[in-house]
Amino acid sequence: MKKKTFYLNLVFVVISIFFSCKTHTIDGRFPLYSSQYLQMSDGTKIAVDTWMPYNMTADQKVPTLVQFTRYWRYVDTSLNLSMLTGERDFYLANGYSVVIADVRGTGASFGTWEAPWSPAEIQDTYEIIDWISKKEWSNGNVGTFGPSYLGTIQLLAASKKHPALKAIYPNICFYDLYRDLGLPGGGYNLKFIKNWNDFNRGLDLNSTKDLGLISIVMKSIRPVGDEAGKSELHLALKQHEDNIDLAEELDEYKYSDDLVESLGYGLDSISPHVVMDDIADSGVAVMFRDGWFDGLGANSALKTFYALPDNYFRVYLGPWSHMSGGYEKLFYSGKAEELNLSEESLRFFDTFLKGEGEAEQWGREINYYTLGEKRWKKTDVWPPRGFSDTKFYLSDSNTLAQESSQEFHADLYDIDIESTSAPFARYNLFAFPAGKAWKADFAQRDQTLLVYDSPILERDTEITGHPILDLYIKTNKANPMIRVYLEIISPKGKVQVISDGVLMAEHRKISQKPEGVVEFGPYHSFLSSDALAADTGKFEYYNFAMTPISVLVPAGYRLRVAISGADHGAFFQDKEALKGTQFELGRGGDLSSYVTIPIKN
Repeated sequence: MKKKTFYLNLVFVVISIFFSCKTHTIDGRFPLYSSQYLQMSDGTKIAVDTWMPYNMTADQKVPTLVQFTRYWRYVDTSLNLSMLTGERDFYLANGYSVVIADVRGTGASFGTWEAPWSPAEIQDTYEIIDWISKKEWSNGNVGTFGPSYLGTIQLLAASKKHPALKAIYPNICFYDLYRDLGLPGGGYNLKFIKNWNDFNRGLDLNSTKDLGLISIVMKSIRPVGDEAGKSELHLALKQHEDNIDLAEELDEYKYSDDLVESLGYGLDSISPHVVMDDIADSGVAVMFRDGWFDGLGANSALKTFYALPDNYFRVYLGPWSHMSGGYEKLFYSGKAEELNLSEESLRFFDTFLKGEGEAEQWGREINYYTLGEKRWKKTDVWPPRGFSDTKFYLSDSNTLAQESSQEFHADLYDIDIESTSAPFARYNLFAFPAGKAWKADFAQRDQTLLVYDSPILERDTEITGHPILDLYIKTNKANPMIRVYLEIISPKGKVQVISDGVLMAEHRKISQKPEGVVEFGPYHSFLSSDALAADTGKFEYYNFAMTPISVLVPAGYRLRVAISGADHGAFFQDKEALKGTQFELGRGGDLSSYVTIPIKN
């Protein structure tokens, strides 16, 4: 009966929206749908759409879910795509009003987009939440939802500490914009930045014809209000012409303390990790969803969880990439244990915005999906209890061994400058469509890498946590990229990536972690003052964490560590300068290289 009622409500919502959004009202007091400009304190006009639950009564006050987007608040399309409105309609059908705003400099909003998550943009979130909380239909409680850019802005909005903002649902988010997005390991994430920059430019100028399949879905920005809104949109688009060219501005960006010249501030100034104390003070409840193959999203989720130790907080880490929410078929057929995150988010918002249920029961927990085993599990610590750090030494004959050799040896490797992580491309978030994570076979690619394989696993082996690398490498170039993959090899020889890591050689210094900063594994500051040029005449020590993972590797498989010095599928590298680069990897004796893998006892 509950499901039937929900679907009936959903049908009512869709029908009411389809038939004249402007004429339907709640007893003549306010429209079911409205579109308007809100003027911010600095005079900038922000485009805002407001939707009301269809079955709302005239005297009812409801909680509101708000989304701040830089990808158009409303998509005008000739196609009936529920994927574009499904989440909104789901919440409307369950008694929430929904507000969607184009952030300044995007969509139909005025102003310029001076930077992602600029201070002015975050101040706008405070003013919009304040406007919502004072509306006659508001019960005074506000939550937020949305993925990626829309997820990160939620953390930053919470840092403004508006008392009405009670709960946020970042569905993909970035904790540290330098480490987790722009320059993972200090390497410039060129492919993603360029693709994202071009995509944003097309959207902001209302020109999607060159955006491939996107142009089929996203036809045009929806003006605000009636016919007069078209002329307003024209004026807003003129202001968008001054939006930042992010790829160009970050072209020379190298260190975490660098500044964007045109702005006078850098990534750290706009990054959520620097305002965690303010987010904690806000008392906001958090539900955080991300995927094992979504760039460094899973890492961001875990770091945010630990950075907010006193907030109600649930993390959901699943078998997803940035562009995919589907369940995996990693090792064998069989039904995955699926989790209905829509229902989970509804319980979350009902608890903190409607007061239905005890907040204490929400608590703090990490829900994670174990690939291969296809099961969801829960823990309150990371890594979960019951796992031991197991060392695998890089050993003779390109093997992984559980004991280090007594004698020192060095393996020479000539870097393949064409080596790439594509179609895996974890860090190029646009280049990772559904299914690529578990279908890609890197056996051929690995023929040009330096690889070390374990013996055949005699039992099913669960790996859950962050693998850690301890490597000794001598190079003939000053600042090479150390690119490493942790892989599994099937009995038939198929090679799949389960975790990976990257570190530019000049950032190898291990620094004192500042108070309040969360990091898994060794801490690298990426500050210009800590940069070290590689001494091409000796072995240098590289100690860094790989991406987190939970996977059950079946008996009969093998583990592999694959080492490269290039990845043109994601990072900017000068191929001419890279030519002739060589690594010597030390193993045995006092320079034993190894990987530490968290394995279930």
